[in-house]
Formats: sequence, C-alpha cells, structure tokens
Amino acid sequence: MQGEQVLLCYGQYTNLELLEHYGFILNDNPNDKIYIDLDDDMSTVKQWERNHLYLQWDGKPSFSLLAALRYHTAPPNLRKAIGHLAFSGLQISVENDTIVNKWLLERCENLITKLPTTIEEDELLQEIINRCLDADGNQFLLELLQDVEMGKRDDNCILLDTFPKWSRLCSKRRNIVTSEIRTFYKLHWLQTHKGMDLSHKSEASPALDRWKLAIQWRLRYKTILHRCILHCNDQLEHLCTAADSGKQDQANPTKRCGKLRSRR
Repeated sequence: MQGEQVLLCYGQYTNLELLEHYGFILNDNPNDKIYIDLDDDMSTVKQWERNHLYLQWDGKPSFSLLAALRYHTAPPNLRKAIGHLAFSGLQISVENDTIVNKWLLERCENLITKLPTTIEEDELLQEIINRCLDADGNQFLLELLQDVEMGKRDDNCILLDTFPKWSRLCSKRRNIVTSEIRTFYKLHWLQTHKGMDLSHKSEASPALDRWKLAIQWRLRYKTILHRCILHCNDQLEHLCTAADSGKQDQANPTKRCGKLRSRR
C-alpha cells in the first residue's frame, strides 16, 4: 500500500553470510552457526553431510553433530547394534554422552586457546572503536594512534584514563590490543598517500566501521564457543549425577524397586 513501510526479509543467514552480502551482523542470530574441526571418519559417513555438523548459536551441537559424536565415540564393535539410537537422536548411554561432552569441551577449549585475542580484549577494542566514532572521536583517535606509535608506557597512556578494562589486562594482553591498534594505524597511514586523512572523520569512519564489523564477527564466534563450553560442563554435571544415581540403585536393589513402585 502506498505510504506504508517497506520491509525486507533477509532469510536464514548466518552472521558470516549477513556480513558478506549485506555488511552487518546480529548480536544474537538464531541462524548463526560455526564449524569445528572433526575427525576425518566423522564427516564422511553417509548419514551426515559436513554442512550439517556444526555448533548452533546457543552453543549446543546440531542434531547431526550430536548424533555423529555419539556414534563415533561408541566402541567400533558395538556401532552396528546401537547405531539406530544415534541416528534417531537418542542417548546411547550415560558413559557415551560423557565421552561426547568431554570431547566437545576439549575441542572448544583448544580452539579458544589458539585464538590471538580473548572475548574481553575484543570487547575492549569495540569500546575503543566506538569512542573513536563519537562526535569528538577524531581527536581521541589521533591521540590514541600517537600514544601507540610512540610506545607510551601503560601508566601514561590515554587508554588507561578512558577504559577501566585496560587496567584489568596483564602486560601481555595489553600488548596484543596495542599491536592490533598499531596494525590499523600502519595500514591506514600507508593509505594517507592515496588521499586518506585520519584527522577527517568522514575519511576515518569507514575504516573504523570495517574494523568494528570484523571484531564483532570474531566476538560472536568466540561467544558460541564459550556457550558450548558452558553447555558441556552443564551436561557433564547432570551426567555425573545420573551415573552416581545409577550406581546407588545397583548397590541397593530394594531401593530401586521402591522407586519403580512409587512411579506406578
């Protein structure tokens, strides 16, 4: 109808696809997913195509990934007998699910450890960029780049005066943050010869916006890994409780029978 708002449905895109095609991402995108390295034989079985084996936006494994992990962590001599359980999305055993969650937990922790920055550092970089994009951010940006390029001491740096998170970082992590800022500076200092002047907000903003989008995407990636770690720890706690309960029932069959009668 004339005069009504026009809406566009972007479709079920991941954040990486939204960034690639439309130039933005969502903080909590229910269609977001990330892929982790799997054992070769885990992604070559007919039942699961590789693009179905992923972590969801909430950190939980997809149906196919959970089924694949349950199947491949089961003893090879039992897979034929219990495969139908995994294919149906059912638990094979408490022991099997414990192995699955420990495997997934270790894989995610290893991935996070290998990443050059942490969630806290990425959040700090976002705050720094947002400050640079403020109305009076040009002067702050120039002072920041000058401090970083001159290698000013941590206790005499504009970051210490502006961002509380800076004081909570150890020297090694501070160096990582300043290294990324320095890389940004050098990249766009080279572009000054092509006409870019960082003292003009209209010219600096597009570069800062692109940098911010890159940090937002990798922050969402790490957040999904972190959520998966929390999910696995939660599952392991429940599985441990279930295992202990099962041992107690085996040790006291009279109590177990009493439980069954009470359910009836």
